[in-house]
Amino acid sequence: ADVCRRYPIDLDKVVLRGFSMGGHGVWHMSLQHPGMWAAASPGAGFVDTIQYQNMKDDFPEWQRKLLNLYDPIAYSSNASNFVMRPYVGETDTFYSQHKLITEAFLKDGTPYKQFVGPNTGHKYEPETLKQLLTSIAGRSVGLLRRSCLKTLWKITNQMGGEFLKSMATTSCVPCPSPFSDASLSISKASWPRVMLM
Repeated sequence: ADVCRRYPIDLDKVVLRGFSMGGHGVWHMSLQHPGMWAAASPGAGFVDTIQYQNMKDDFPEWQRKLLNLYDPIAYSSNASNFVMRPYVGETDTFYSQHKLITEAFLKDGTPYKQFVGPNTGHKYEPETLKQLLTSIAGRSVGLLRRSCLKTLWKITNQMGGEFLKSMATTSCVPCPSPFSDASLSISKASWPRVMLM
C-alpha cells in the first residue's frame, strides 16, 4: 500500500512474480489475496510444507492442520480469479511440488497455463521465460474485481484439548480496490454471509 501512495501505479495491472523461495511467496500471496493481482507467476516454489520438508506425516491431527494452514495448495481454487502462469524446470527438484498444485487446479477446474523449462533444473530456461513474460504482459483485472476467499475457519477450544478445526468454504464478494481501506467482516453468526465494509 505504501508504494501505491508514493508512485502512480495502475492497480488493475499489478503482476506478482518470484522464483524458488520467492516462488513460494508468490503462491502464498496470490492465492490468499486473489483480488489484488492481474496475474501471478510463481516459479519453482513449494506448496505443501510436510511433503517439501520430507516430514513424516505422523503428527496429531491438530498439528498437521497447523503445518498446512498457510500452504498454497489449500487455496488453489482462488487462482480462478486472476491469470495464473506457474513455471518450473523439467528436472527441478521442485517439480513434484509443481505437480501437486497443478493436479489441484485440475481437480478444482481452475484455469492456468503452466510453463516448464525443458531439460532445466532450478532456474529459468531463457526461451520459456520469454514466452511466460509475453503471456502476462498487459494483463488487467478490469473494472469489477471479484475476491474469492477460501477461508479456514479457526476454532480454538482449550477446555476440550482441541486446538484447531478447519472448515474450508468459498465465498465471492466484489472488492473495489485491493489497496483500499475497506475490510471484510466475517463472523461466525453471519457466516456464510460476507459483508464488505
